[in-house]
Amino acid sequence: MINLKKGLIAVAGLAMVAGVGGVALTSCSDPYENIVTLWAPESDISYFEETVIPAFKEAHKDVLEIKDADGNVTGTLDVQVLAQMGEGDIWTNAGKDIASAADVFCMADDNARSMNDAGYLVNFNDSKDDLIASEGQGAVDAFMVDDDLLAVPYRNDNSYMLYYNTNYVSDEQAKSMNSILEAAAKANATVYFQIGNSWVLPSVLFSEGHMEIRVVEGKTVQAADFASNEKVAEALYDFVSLYKNYTANMVAADAADTAGILAGLHPDSEKPTAAYVIYNFWNETQAELAKIEENAPEVKCTTLPTFSSADGTRTHQLKPFVGYKGMAVKSQVAEHKMEAAKAFALFAANEENQALRVTELKQGVTNLKVQEDLADDLAALPHMAAINATIESGNYVAQGANVAPTFWTPVSNQLCSGILNATGDAFGSIEDCQAKLRSLCASDGWVDISTL
Repeated sequence: MINLKKGLIAVAGLAMVAGVGGVALTSCSDPYENIVTLWAPESDISYFEETVIPAFKEAHKDVLEIKDADGNVTGTLDVQVLAQMGEGDIWTNAGKDIASAADVFCMADDNARSMNDAGYLVNFNDSKDDLIASEGQGAVDAFMVDDDLLAVPYRNDNSYMLYYNTNYVSDEQAKSMNSILEAAAKANATVYFQIGNSWVLPSVLFSEGHMEIRVVEGKTVQAADFASNEKVAEALYDFVSLYKNYTANMVAADAADTAGILAGLHPDSEKPTAAYVIYNFWNETQAELAKIEENAPEVKCTTLPTFSSADGTRTHQLKPFVGYKGMAVKSQVAEHKMEAAKAFALFAANEENQALRVTELKQGVTNLKVQEDLADDLAALPHMAAINATIESGNYVAQGANVAPTFWTPVSNQLCSGILNATGDAFGSIEDCQAKLRSLCASDGWVDISTL
């Protein structure tokens, strides 16, 4: 749901709307004509409104000036948050009505390609070399589409990791999903691993498989070796078999009860949570987890575990997505606002503001100097320590650089839903899993990488 911020109300029939953010608006058809608008996630709105926007308006008065054809200053642009919008929801919502979308938005890297294909983004190519130097090649590559840089990176913690309760799961047991589930069964506790979510299940496929974006005959496709690499079928079979053995203790559906999970991590819970693979950093869940960790030292955070076949002859390492978030600007921004919109995107993602994200919002960031200067602060954040350990190990898949728009729906429909609704012998053999993966890689927009 999009919640419009108070004070930004279009009033039909007015010849002039005055006093919105202290700016006189000259057209009743566009109440935001002289306002650079922003979509921001709920967790970041206060940060933008109280810190970033005021600092930008003070430091960049020049780009906020409105001038006539003769260069005379006739007014001032304002900058305001238009609505709450999750970084991962940009394509879904902007695609409905780009004219009503904010001028600037916080965007997850996997939204960039779809937005670009629709012609909705401006590029930051003029800043590319500087951003590679300040943010690193990987962060920049996450927002590169056809040689164009489509957002300014600022956040690198879009991943998932394992929280576990040492009252039920030991440090050694936390290294294996098999032993985590075994311990949970003994304690009648719950393990949350939402393989019904198309962002989480791929960690199973990535344990043995490889995928990337390719352009084939002028079309962007999702290329993967899932169909031709038998080890991927073995991994899928081994994990589904594990899930079937511990269905009573493992919550796999996408719609998990976050409040229940968090409550279960408390040591006195009547419905204990033994372990939780968390992925939803789009809300205040992380802040709640931080409170639990502070008050309950028995709750720990670490990288994703391995999982093994029932006979122990095969072991696979779960590999999560690691994604980035960036500041993007839509191409439909009015000409007189474009310079200010791009300047704001660069400012909001600069070194100073990223440092505040670490100290004030407890988030991970892309700026290399901030990572160095605030290394101790980042190391003190359990989720960032786990994510950084994942990145250092190389056991992950970079989301934006490897995920085509056609990735999500086939994975959700053919694998996630199929596993949750499996009956009889569905996914009951390696051969059956391989057939499912062949069907996946034959989906529209997919291709078996071995055929290229």
